[in-house]
Amino acid sequence: MHACRKDTVQIDLSWIYRKIGSGAIQIKKDPIYACYLFPRTKQCVNQLERLKNGRIPHVSIPKVHHDG
Repeated sequence: MHACRKDTVQIDLSWIYRKIGSGAIQIKKDPIYACYLFPRTKQCVNQLERLKNGRIPHVSIPKVHHDG
């Protein structure tokens, strides 16, 4: 399992939750772990940085696949 750590993008965790709540970050909770799993990819980090900097209005995060 991989997760995009919040310190990779240097943003506050509360900002992430506010963006999820407003729909700017479109992501679903993982049914097994009951939390939001972000892929640890360059694309994910770039999208979050662009959202943080106001260059895009929203991002859609795909489901993270894990062995469980």
